[in-house]
Amino acid sequence: MKFNDATNKQGIIQDISFLTGVDTNKYPVADRTRNVNEWNKKVWSWIFEVYGGWQFDDDNTSSTTDLPASTITLVAETAEYPIPSTALVINKVDVLQSDGVSWLPLSPLPLEMIGTAEGEFLKTSGTPRFYRLVGDVIKLYPKPSYSGTNYLKVFYERGMLEFAVTDTNSVPGFASPFHRVLPIGASLDYAVVNSPANKIKSLSNLANDYEKRIKKFYSKRFKDNFPARLKVCDSVRNYL
Repeated sequence: MKFNDATNKQGIIQDISFLTGVDTNKYPVADRTRNVNEWNKKVWSWIFEVYGGWQFDDDNTSSTTDLPASTITLVAETAEYPIPSTALVINKVDVLQSDGVSWLPLSPLPLEMIGTAEGEFLKTSGTPRFYRLVGDVIKLYPKPSYSGTNYLKVFYERGMLEFAVTDTNSVPGFASPFHRVLPIGASLDYAVVNSPANKIKSLSNLANDYEKRIKKFYSKRFKDNFPARLKVCDSVRNYL
C-alpha cells in the first residue's frame, strides 16, 4: 500500500479518510503521518517480540549494500565505543584480532557475572574477549592493545523507516498483506479524540486482529530460526 496515492485513492492517507470519514482539513496529513509512524513502530515491536530479533529488517533498507551492521575503528587502550545511532538492539559484536585477518566473536558480559571490582576485571589490555552494553556505549574487556580501522563490527536491529509528510510512493517495510494496520491505527488515534465509543471499539478490534495475524505470520515465517539468547561462556567463569 502506497503512503499517499492521490490519483487512485488507494494509499494509506486516503484509507484514513475512508475509515474516519473526515478529510485532510479536519485530520491534516502531518498528523496522519505522525500517527502512521507511531503505528509503524508498534508493528516493529510485534514482529520483534515473536521471533527474538535476529533477522527482521525493514524491506526498504534491506539490501546487500545496506545491512544492519556497522564497523568501528578500534583504538589501542580504549575500552568504550559508541553504539551505532540507528541500532535499537545489539545482536552480536565481533573484533578483528591484531593480525588484521582473523575475526573473533565477543561474548556478552552481564555486570553481575563480574566477580571482582569492575575496574579490576581484565584491566590489562590485550585482545578483547567480552563486551558489555552501558547506555549508548559498548565496553570491551579487556581493552584492546592494538588499533585498526574497522576492526570492530556490530550487528544490530534497526527500526522501521519513517514516512515523511511529502512521501507518495513509499510503502511500509513489512509484509504487504498487513499494510492496512497503519491506516487503521492512525484512524484509531483520531477516533479516541473525536469519535464515539462504538467507533473506537470497532477500530480497536480491527487493530487487535491485525496484531494477532502479524505475530502469527512472523512466528511461522521464522520458525526455523533460534531466538537470541544470552550465554555466558565458560571462559567468563575462568576469570571469576
